[in-house]
Amino acid sequence: MTKNRVFQIVTRSIASLSVVLLMNACGEGPGVTGVTQATDDGPAAIEQDASFVPGSRVHLMPTHFGPAAERQAAATGGPSLTYYGGPVIANAKIWVVYWNSKVDSRVKNGITDFYKTVTDSEYFDWLSEYDTPTQHIGRGSFGGVVTDTGAPSSKKVTDADVQKEIARLIAAGKLPPEDGNNLYMVYFPSGVTVSLGGDQSCVTFCAYHGTFQQGGQNVYYGVLPDLGGACDGGCGGSTYFNNTTSVSSHELIEAVTDGAVGLAQSYGPPLAWYDENNGEIGDICNAEQGQVQGYTIQLEWSNAQGACVASGN
Repeated sequence: MTKNRVFQIVTRSIASLSVVLLMNACGEGPGVTGVTQATDDGPAAIEQDASFVPGSRVHLMPTHFGPAAERQAAATGGPSLTYYGGPVIANAKIWVVYWNSKVDSRVKNGITDFYKTVTDSEYFDWLSEYDTPTQHIGRGSFGGVVTDTGAPSSKKVTDADVQKEIARLIAAGKLPPEDGNNLYMVYFPSGVTVSLGGDQSCVTFCAYHGTFQQGGQNVYYGVLPDLGGACDGGCGGSTYFNNTTSVSSHELIEAVTDGAVGLAQSYGPPLAWYDENNGEIGDICNAEQGQVQGYTIQLEWSNAQGACVASGN
């Protein structure tokens, strides 16, 4: 698998002006036991487009002060998401995973109610415009919370570590197996740096969502580093918790409308809704915040309305 760093990948057409950028994390260490990862010639491979970076596994949301924000400012052309044939998450069920017990109490005290509210709200209703021929996007639900007491204690975590932990929690029965709707959102405590290649959380990116395969099933997950400390000011202009919900919503809606992007090898399946010039649904509206039933969310791009919106109104 080609080992590209973020800044190399974004120079290519698929993510050159995206706010959430494709990133290959192959160099992060051994893969998850029993997990199939996209490779140039492996089971997830498909015919490649010359302009598409193969083997991409995760989608990054850059910091507002990072180089990607500057690239986005230079974006040209009107955005429009195109359907490339991949799966969406029809009725997302959110499982919150705390990397350990030290996750900030402000997250613990509010993130579950946030997901319960927004997944069963108007924030999801208008996403039906991104239905596929075989799937209808409806409202979601909240599944539960798992505190991972066996996660690595290192202050430096890789994407491979995250995938291993999700796979381990599923195998141990702590998390339900993926069924096409489960979305595992992993929150980290202060002081833990998540790295992908040569890039780090709160330096290059705020969060990301990714995909791997376990037992032939796509596994959808999001990685949410702590937004205090080095991330403060680079991942939102509001309070700690509001910035956390905004970044979470960015990854949530992108996973719903483009769940298997982490396995995509070309502008074709398993890629779902994507804009070749501007990226995913949240990329186009990066840092544009709104409100849904009292919670701060990021606005998302609507093809039908030609705008960044929080609802169909």
